[in-house]
Amino acid sequence: YIRVIETCDWIIPQLTPPKATNAYWTLACAFEGEAKGVCSWKDFYNAVLDFGGDGFFGGLANQHHEIVVEEAVYMDYLYNFEDQDIATRMSLEGKSWPVAENIQPKLMQFKTGFRKQEDVERNVFALEKAIEKFV
Repeated sequence: YIRVIETCDWIIPQLTPPKATNAYWTLACAFEGEAKGVCSWKDFYNAVLDFGGDGFFGGLANQHHEIVVEEAVYMDYLYNFEDQDIATRMSLEGKSWPVAENIQPKLMQFKTGFRKQEDVERNVFALEKAIEKFV
């Protein structure tokens, strides 16, 4: 994936610091195609599928937008603790996560755990063709 992604400037792979090894379960990237006027995230996703790829994962929701957190179903449990500080720290009131909110809609996570080499090659080929389509 990295070899193919390096051919464009609108898919930015996650940083692996020098002297570090990344054991990717997926290769996470930020999609900047929309900001650069290339295409939408959805159009790019569909292009990968059109070229025979399996697609990729997106970021469904940030944790603070997950139903269990928004509905605060755990808060009744926390308020039963003698230490009320736990419930206060778990409250979302007045908190914001601008970095997470910015990254979530751009997130592309490419599968890496294929069992067969031909699946790897097919998905890398689809990614390469999808990039070429929009260049």
